[in-house]
Amino acid sequence: MKNNTLRLAIQDFAHLFVDLPDEELAQAWSWKDRDTEGIRFAFFVTLQELRQLAMTLATLRPKPTLVRTS
Repeated sequence: MKNNTLRLAIQDFAHLFVDLPDEELAQAWSWKDRDTEGIRFAFFVTLQELRQLAMTLATLRPKPTLVRTS
């Protein structure tokens, strides 16, 4: 992966929360119009936003070109 900073940030985020018990994950959490899923839902929202970021960044990358050899 070209951008290790993003990859490491995601790994650090996962390591912070991987051992949370179910009681912690069930605590109230709201985001925009979502307010019944609990903290657990924050992980899905984060994943969706990261996937959207990946798609946006992919569209900004220069398109590969064919290389001619003689």
